[in-house]
Amino acid sequence: MSDYKTALITGAAGNLGKAVVEVFNENNFKVHGSIEPGKNPKIGPQAMLVWHEADLKKEDSAMTFVKDVINVEKKIDACIMLVGGFAMGDIHHTSMSDIREMMQLNFETAYHIAKPVFQQMIKQENGGRMIFIGAKPALEVQAGKGLM
Repeated sequence: MSDYKTALITGAAGNLGKAVVEVFNENNFKVHGSIEPGKNPKIGPQAMLVWHEADLKKEDSAMTFVKDVINVEKKIDACIMLVGGFAMGDIHHTSMSDIREMMQLNFETAYHIAKPVFQQMIKQENGGRMIFIGAKPALEVQAGKGLM
């Protein structure tokens, strides 16, 4: 086995993602980060960072991403799920289509990664850790006023 740990980070090219990648690299993790197909990451090449194009809204694309990491590293020590988003809106102006889009972006993308990563971690000798990132309004209702 390698002398580094392996982290799979979704949304690694985003604002929060860049900071998370840096912290994991500083702590001897090789990071495999997801990026939307056709997008260019704002983080330059690094020895401990590998980019994978994946549409995490699609289960098969997310599964391919996870399998590719496992095939190379043979393990996933940490999985940090940062992909998500929000939109402005209130109940008067929010359609079910808007709600479905938010569910897909915030829940389904995480589930598409968590399921195969969890299955891998069960097989590993030392398991692993998964971190789901949510928004402040999930804990403080007032912070979400006017957002959906």
